[in-house]
Amino acid sequence: MKKKITIVIMILILALSFSGCNKKKENVSKNTFNIYYVNALETKVVPFPEELTATDRDGKIEEALKLLQSNPDDSNYKRTIPKGVKIVRWTLDKEKQLKIVFSSQYNDLQGINELLCRAAVVKTLSQFTKDVEYVEFYVDEQPLMIGERQVGIMKGSNFIDNSRDNFNYEEEQKLTLYFTDVTGKKLKSTYVTVKYDGTTQLERLVINQLIAGPESIENRSMDIYATIPKGTILNTISTSNGVCYVDLNKSFLNKLKGNSDEVTVYSVINSLVELPTVNKVQITINGDTVKTYNSITDFDKLHDMNYQIIEK
Repeated sequence: MKKKITIVIMILILALSFSGCNKKKENVSKNTFNIYYVNALETKVVPFPEELTATDRDGKIEEALKLLQSNPDDSNYKRTIPKGVKIVRWTLDKEKQLKIVFSSQYNDLQGINELLCRAAVVKTLSQFTKDVEYVEFYVDEQPLMIGERQVGIMKGSNFIDNSRDNFNYEEEQKLTLYFTDVTGKKLKSTYVTVKYDGTTQLERLVINQLIAGPESIENRSMDIYATIPKGTILNTISTSNGVCYVDLNKSFLNKLKGNSDEVTVYSVINSLVELPTVNKVQITINGDTVKTYNSITDFDKLHDMNYQIIEK
């Protein structure tokens, strides 16, 4: 008899336990969402479960945005959208694209602080997957620009954890690069797809890919050969008013044997001008302009695309 009573009690305990678990699971999944805040060290964004009181779509989005503009209860986190940056308005269209218009103070955010803010907002709102598929930032009614590049639409999956436990924004970017043909006298265009985050210059990606050479391009479908001399290092690179300023070390002056001077120089210039933000290029060596590059006597000038050297 005692054995039967013990079994019944155990069954009741298990039943109540499962019931409690199911109830807890139901409560968490129904109206609890992760609001992404910035950690105290300002190195990454961290999910923090918040219970939303709103039940309709617009109400939930509005509440989530207000939480992102508020100080979290936990002192280990910092508010996502810094004080002083206001959300002017937001709209959600039929294509599930959420447009958020920020005040001009958003432009004061720079580097990692801007990236963390953007990552946290997008990752938070991307949880409303039934209604929100894309998020786009505007500042004073203009699309958000990082330097001279328009950020465009984003998804939560664009922001990933890397090995250093920080969040990075990554997207695939197709670059047009110019390497030489077998003769060393003509350039051939090829395409390479790279991972690109919001803090990396596309211009830097172009030069680094040229330095790495065609051997670093997976599944290349043509015979192309290196144009950049071994040992070449990119010191600095910047673009202003359509002009890209490239500073390389002295190794760039040691052109590859068998390549013409034009092939070496215009592999850099043509590849950079293919970017939508670049119209002309100036190359310097260790911070100084160099008048000649062997047979090129106007090496210190601004140069634009050279179509004649491209193989037809």
